[in-house]
Amino acid sequence: MIEKRSKRDISPLIDMYCLDTNIIIDLFRGDERLRTQLEKLKDLNVEVSMAMPSLLELYKGAYASSKKEQALQLIGDFKKSVKLLPVSEQSCVLFGMDWCLLKKKGKPVPEFDLFIASIAKAEGKIFVTRNQKHFLEIPNLKIEEW
Repeated sequence: MIEKRSKRDISPLIDMYCLDTNIIIDLFRGDERLRTQLEKLKDLNVEVSMAMPSLLELYKGAYASSKKEQALQLIGDFKKSVKLLPVSEQSCVLFGMDWCLLKKKGKPVPEFDLFIASIAKAEGKIFVTRNQKHFLEIPNLKIEEW
């Protein structure tokens, strides 16, 4: 797990990545490559974030899990290590605009995915996912696949 930096760390943080829920789940499942990638970002003073709807998805999965207590502990620890991006009016406007545009193009995106992407886009973050297919049609969304 990555650690949150202390307030005593005087180096400025670079906040540029927003993790998709699938990245976080793979990290919880022990993906060593992801853990290493996040540790490297921490060493470079890059702060990582997640959108609040991802937290909803994580809690939904935890309460449905046969290992509920372990899943809740992972979520609690992870929340301490990332910045939580809230829903803003701008992200809601982007969601509405992009939903209509994608519907007209005949290329709808699952609404929860679009909601998370809209928050990342509103905050100017690079959206990190393992499922680019859901996000490629969203205009002006910066995406990386890890």
